[in-house]
Amino acid sequence: VVDTTGAGDAWASGFIVFELIEGRSLREAMLLANAVAGIKCTRRGAVTGVPRRDELRRFLQAHGLSLTI
Repeated sequence: VVDTTGAGDAWASGFIVFELIEGRSLREAMLLANAVAGIKCTRRGAVTGVPRRDELRRFLQAHGLSLTI
């Protein structure tokens, strides 16, 4: 863990995007939100640490999670 500042906000924004806006299942939205917050905690900065979609996609693939984003 490098910096947890903004991790909760990253999780919430990930959940809102994937569940409410994109209409994902609750399970998928929570998994994706957890990944967003987890990646954020490995970086400094509340805003600059939030991953882009391509970074999230690579993270999911590296951890054997097959979700299309």
